[in-house]
Amino acid sequence: MLLVAHILSNEELVTGDGVQIDGHRLRGGPILTNRAKLRMASLRANVLEEHFSDGFHVYGLVWKPDSIALTVDGFQYATIRGKFKEYGTSNNLTQANLWNGANVMSPFDREFYISLGVGVGGVTDFPDGSRTGSLKQPKPWNNTSPKAEYNFYQSRNVWYRTWTEPELKVDYVRVYAL
Repeated sequence: MLLVAHILSNEELVTGDGVQIDGHRLRGGPILTNRAKLRMASLRANVLEEHFSDGFHVYGLVWKPDSIALTVDGFQYATIRGKFKEYGTSNNLTQANLWNGANVMSPFDREFYISLGVGVGGVTDFPDGSRTGSLKQPKPWNNTSPKAEYNFYQSRNVWYRTWTEPELKVDYVRVYAL
């Protein structure tokens, strides 16, 4: 999967170490595994003073044979230059064997689908120990808990009021092939 633009739309959200990970931080890049500890490791970030959902933005992806560039409002905030095989091998990803002898950009050397969506909760995007800034409320589930979704749902009276605009607003999507 390749994320062009991804935010955690909470108004205020920080990790247990105090790192801001809310809607002021735009992330993008390749996701090579769903294993929580590695899922976000290769993503790049761009931080704004304003929340990314406060207005429309123009997100871009320039896909070349040897690199992928991500932009927001004309500003290039990430360049990914392949070497996914090495990353996969060093992190024991079984799919890395499929990339033997492949292009340096493999698996991103073929066509992909475009997908837009809004996510809620989950066990990969929100690190354990993260909390809302204003309420200092800790995340109500642990990523490794077999009841993570249940605990999230049971705590909805706490977290639901922190959602001021929980929707995805898209004006248009354009795809160009050169």
